[in-house]
Parts: sequence; C-alpha cells; structure tokens
Amino acid sequence: MTKIQTLLISILMTVSSYSQYSYIGEVSYQETVNYGSGNETTDYKLYFNSYFSFYEEVIVLNKGKDFGMDSEGNKKSSIYFNEDVPVYTFTDFKAKKIIFKKHIATDIYAVNDIFEKISWTIKEEFKKIGSYKCQKAICSFRGRDYTAWFTDKIPVQCGPWKLNNLKGLILEAYDKDGVYKVQATKIALLKTEKDITPKIDKLLKEKKISFFDYQVKWSKRHKDMITYLNSKLPKNSKPFRAESQELNKVKELEIFKK
Repeated sequence: MTKIQTLLISILMTVSSYSQYSYIGEVSYQETVNYGSGNETTDYKLYFNSYFSFYEEVIVLNKGKDFGMDSEGNKKSSIYFNEDVPVYTFTDFKAKKIIFKKHIATDIYAVNDIFEKISWTIKEEFKKIGSYKCQKAICSFRGRDYTAWFTDKIPVQCGPWKLNNLKGLILEAYDKDGVYKVQATKIALLKTEKDITPKIDKLLKEKKISFFDYQVKWSKRHKDMITYLNSKLPKNSKPFRAESQELNKVKELEIFKK
C-alpha cells in the first residue's frame, strides 16, 4: 500500500466518524487581503471537527476581485484565470499536514505546505463576536504579527487560513500592518455530519508541488504574468512592463528570510 493510499484511508476514516466528535461545524468568513494595490475581499467556508479543518473559497463566477478605487474614482477589479476553481487550505492536525491551493499568475497550484504549530500568547482581553465571548491572543507567524479572537465555547484548534493551535475556534484575526483581516459572519454547529469526503478525496489525489517550488513560483508571479500578457499582444504593440515603483509597493502575506 502506498503512502498516499494509507493517508487517504486515514482521512476518510476520520471524515466518516464525525458523529464520534463533540464539535462539528461550518463557519462562514469574510477575508480581506491587501497585497499593496487595494483590498481583495473573498468569502470562505470552514468545515471542521476535532481532527481536521477545510477552509474553502466560495466561488462567485464573473464577479472579479474587488481592489477598491483608483485615483480617478473608478472601481478596480481583476478576473482570475481558473476563476471557477476554489482555493483552499486543508489542515490535518492528527497527521500534521497542511495542503493549500493558490492562484499564481495564470496558473493554480496545490501545494504541500510545511506544518507549523503556531505559538500564541493569550491576553486577558475579551469581546463578543455574535453570541460568543472571545478572548484575545497574539502571535508571530511567517514574518507577520497577528491578533486573533477565539472562543473556548467551541473547543477546537481550528481557524481560518493557516491560523490554528488555540484552545478554541478563531472567529476573527488580523495582522498589525493591515495586510490580512478575516472575520466570521455565520457559525453553525452541526448535529449530523456534512459529507465533504469527495472534496478531501480529490485534494489528496491531485498533483502537488513542494512548498519550496511554490515560493519560487510566487516570487516570479509578476514577471510571469507580464510575459503571458505580452505573448497575447498583436504584432508591433507596445509591450507591458513591470514598473519597479509598483513592484516595490507589493506586500507579501507570508515573509520568509532569504
């Protein structure tokens, strides 16, 4: 039996055993990321139990991504390639494994991430999000400082994106520089299982790249997009160029030491 078959069987057994766990849920989030050209807001859904979480983009075809307004007051937006393919982050806490899918230039990739257990500092500060009393926690993760608000009324270590390892579900999180913000908009604890086996089966089987390869492709994404756009121009057209002053404005969500 191959390693992938063994992992798949383990995950499917976990999914089929939902009823054994005290906390099974589905949470809607609104996530906003600003890479330097304006806010990009996307809706997500998080499916979770005590052993894994699956955070998936809610697809709205032909909507485009909202990047705010330009200097002349016009709305800026962008339609992604592969826009009908949702991005996601899948975390298996038992196997200590993270897989995510992300758009890079004209392509979309599934990536085997490096599992990191985030170290949080719990603060004696509280606020309510919906009907849930939440407590504040702070951490540093991949080059950014985050604040999260979690509730121990739902005692699972899950959260949006790659944020996890608190003693309760994360309902809100943001970094201190305003690059990332996410907040729960709807929380549903389920009495019966929601079968997401087909989604997990598909993501485990699909081809993946290493996290190192992902970092290389992500760092080249602007150059690759310009190359693609220029390849589609009519003959003798003025080529697109990556302006250095614009590239200098780019903010990275994950910052790694070179």
